[in-house]
Amino acid sequence: MAEKKTPWGDVEEISQIYKDATGECGLSNRKAGKGETAEACGARFGCVICPVVTIDKSTMETAKKKPWFEPYVELRELIISMYKDPRNRAGRMRNGKVLCYGEVTFTVKARMQLFEAVMESQRMNERISRMYGDDPQALIDAELAEAMQQQWMYDLQEKTLAGRCNRARIVL
Repeated sequence: MAEKKTPWGDVEEISQIYKDATGECGLSNRKAGKGETAEACGARFGCVICPVVTIDKSTMETAKKKPWFEPYVELRELIISMYKDPRNRAGRMRNGKVLCYGEVTFTVKARMQLFEAVMESQRMNERISRMYGDDPQALIDAELAEAMQQQWMYDLQEKTLAGRCNRARIVL
């Protein structure tokens, strides 16, 4: 059986969210004993914004029952749309390896645009949540926002230095 608490909250509460959205539990129940195995009993695994998943039915169904999730459905669609546009990707991996333009990580400019979209979705989630008497579900707190902005500054500095040193095609 899954633990009672996870870093993301109470297991039963998380399980209920998946059941409400898809009719499945969304978690793995573990069998104890030799050669321990996990039985999957759920709908979602992995990242909410995974570009492999074309339509996120789980989140869409949740938003039908809990309208304050709708801003996050729209945000996911924006992120996927931006991900598919090669102009939003830098052509440079986090480890510095340069690939073709339009591959790998988002450009700093695209990350800044996404940050603003996330913050607006978060504000909308807060307004709608309060209208329905529920607690808002923030995606980014002040500490994370600051860390992201510091990373942008570092990446912009790196871009400038790389552009001078090896003339690699790296975009803002």
